[in-house]
Amino acid sequence: MKPVLLGLLALGLSGIAHGGSYLQVRVCDDNGCRETLPVTQHPSCPTPEDCPITFFSIVHPFGYSGVENQVEVSVCLLNDSLELEPSLIEAIQTWNDLVATTENCANCVLIEETPPTAGSFDSYSAQLHELGHCGMGLDHINRTWDEQWDGFFEETSYTRSADVAAVAGAIEVGTDGIRGTLDDFHNGIQGSAKSISWYRKIDNNPFAIDATVIDIGSFDRTLSSLPGGHSWPASANRAVGESLGVPNSQSVMYSGIAREMAYSGLTADDVNMVRMGMTGADRDSGTSDDYSLQVVYDGPCDGDAHLSTISVGLEDLSGPGGPGPIAECRLVRLDYSFSVPSPALTQHYSIVRALGKLPLEVRLNSAYPWDFGPQLFADGFESGDLSRW
Repeated sequence: MKPVLLGLLALGLSGIAHGGSYLQVRVCDDNGCRETLPVTQHPSCPTPEDCPITFFSIVHPFGYSGVENQVEVSVCLLNDSLELEPSLIEAIQTWNDLVATTENCANCVLIEETPPTAGSFDSYSAQLHELGHCGMGLDHINRTWDEQWDGFFEETSYTRSADVAAVAGAIEVGTDGIRGTLDDFHNGIQGSAKSISWYRKIDNNPFAIDATVIDIGSFDRTLSSLPGGHSWPASANRAVGESLGVPNSQSVMYSGIAREMAYSGLTADDVNMVRMGMTGADRDSGTSDDYSLQVVYDGPCDGDAHLSTISVGLEDLSGPGGPGPIAECRLVRLDYSFSVPSPALTQHYSIVRALGKLPLEVRLNSAYPWDFGPQLFADGFESGDLSRW
């Protein structure tokens, strides 16, 4: 049995296109969600299908139009879900702090591993993840892949990539036997994959914490800048961290969550992708078009939920096929960040209103048991692991 996946985007639909570190979602309107590539509704598009979101785009938070020096994302909490408030406030503060940590994932379970069947899901971890989607514009770090070559795509721990042929052996683990490491191969028999995950040029280490400036000068997505002997960008999953000497560490944007699994903060990979977006149009840090990002808690939604960017709450997400996802971010759409983008700016998108309304919605599935936290002892006190003390 695999971990239950955190819900994805776009009105609760899964099947999101491959977006690398940043979102790339279906566009939904009153006629439903299109089955084509994700597209923008920008007026300059002759038809929506003529403006697909590129694989190499950077997605900015709601409210960024290319001219702001400060972007504010506001969050309110549904009145019937106030038990989420302590962990929601903690998750908001974590994104505002943007502090990179290690050993941030207690009881971390990978997609390919058997999760525990008893216990609760951690509300702080789920809200931290979904705010990464709805608030920060981040996608999952790992690849959805037809692993059995049977027409059904499953989440895996491979680094996120795109356009590899769906044939046997198109994605292969390297000699270390660990999915998501620097020696994997994403080369299909009928075509090659696109590398769409940002990595540090100097060492391809998604957990490294140092004074490196986060911008286009130090990070790349193309394979040509990889260090010698590396075949693919490394992913910030727990097994990769262990191989790099960083145990119990994983990006909060990894797509799986299990019972009793709890995050205590962000990894460098999470922080770096937000900071990359904050470099603005030129993708260079320290220039005039940089912006800061602040997440603000508005308190209970009351009757003014439409005034907040995101509403958070508990909701029964059960459907005909079962209890549904653990959590989801929905009503998300993307459009160009710049009103009349030149070719150089078409890689910049911002989260916009879906179906013409706010707020975006983060929902935790009330059909599952929850630990409402906050995680006061996520650093090992309760488990007896005092290595971080």
